Amino acid sequence: MHIWWKHQRKDKCKYKGCSRNVRHRNCLYHFPFYSVHQSVFNKVCISEDRGPLDILKNGVHEIRDSNLDYCIVYGRQDEFQPVCEDFNKMAERLKKSVNQIQQQEFSRKELVAGISHDKL
Repeated sequence: MHIWWKHQRKDKCKYKGCSRNVRHRNCLYHFPFYSVHQSVFNKVCISEDRGPLDILKNGVHEIRDSNLDYCIVYGRQDEFQPVCEDFNKMAERLKKSVNQIQQQEFSRKELVAGISHDKL
């Protein structure tokens, strides 16, 4: 295992015309360019997938905040389209379920009121 600072001597390597120092200077010279390239590549790849994820995140926040009429409109034909369609179906079923529970609660209150009125 080579430790780069141990090879910072100016003496020549055993190979003709090779300096150990040159190899490490080249490595340090290319590192900033590699870092910039990698960060730009990651930014492009991640930003492409952030759009659909942000749309889903906003949809989840709307449902969480009791906006059960919220519908995700997603125009692209890619792997997120079925997820968005399933999200819309889930929101619709949740809305029906909440309406059904509210209707049952209303019916229960009417029944209790009717029974208590009959006892008098």
